[in-house]
Amino acid sequence: VQTVSQVIVQNPMMVCVSLFGSISSCLWVAMCIVASVGAGVHYHGQVEGRSKDTSYVVYFAVCLVFLWGTQVFYNLCHVTYCGVFGRWYHGYDDGAPLRKSFSVACTTSFGSICLGSFLIAAVRALEATIRAARRDAQQDGNAVCCVVLLLLECVVSCLGDILAYFSEWAYVQCAVRGVDF
Repeated sequence: VQTVSQVIVQNPMMVCVSLFGSISSCLWVAMCIVASVGAGVHYHGQVEGRSKDTSYVVYFAVCLVFLWGTQVFYNLCHVTYCGVFGRWYHGYDDGAPLRKSFSVACTTSFGSICLGSFLIAAVRALEATIRAARRDAQQDGNAVCCVVLLLLECVVSCLGDILAYFSEWAYVQCAVRGVDF
């Protein structure tokens, strides 16, 4: 705790990175909501008579876009923090560790951040879609489908948790060593 507080005291503007990430995520959510409502209003007549499969594909796509954007902003902040702590740990006193770490996160590590965020978002969107299909099967009274979808949801959830765990450490490597995802 002392080490973390020491680094934060040396770099008090780290709060601004959190603020940037929070505001950017809120703007992303607002844009996704506006786009989803607009698309829903525009395509309502075309989607209404379609099968549930079509609605699951649309639901997956909406979840993917929503989660991908929020994951990018979260991981951008994470890589910035890792860069600041990495510079402190390795003794790089270049005068502006926060600015340089944020710059690296927004430029050379941004592709890695987007790739890792996409992978996690895809798994989480798949999990949400399976959960929605399971709820629909449950409402229809289809017990066999519910059990199969519950097992599939559990496997996908575990894969998502494993991917998220290793991604956190991959982002540390991106920030500290400058390697690709």
